[in-house]
Amino acid sequence: MKFKPGDLVLIVGIDGEIVESAPPALVLSGSLGYPIECPEDIEDKFDPEEIYTILFDGGFEYKISVDWLTKIQS
Repeated sequence: MKFKPGDLVLIVGIDGEIVESAPPALVLSGSLGYPIECPEDIEDKFDPEEIYTILFDGGFEYKISVDWLTKIQS
């Protein structure tokens, strides 16, 4: 897994750039799965990817793709 619980991350936009207006998020957990609910016939065609549960802007966000996060460098 790229991130572990307790890591601080920033949100990455569709253009691959950090979303400057978004606050940092806290990684709560990570697993393999799909960032959206997939019908079973689609799951057979795609491999699961890293997804995370994060605490973001005061709420829990689930199934966040690893591609949408970047670790804050310390």
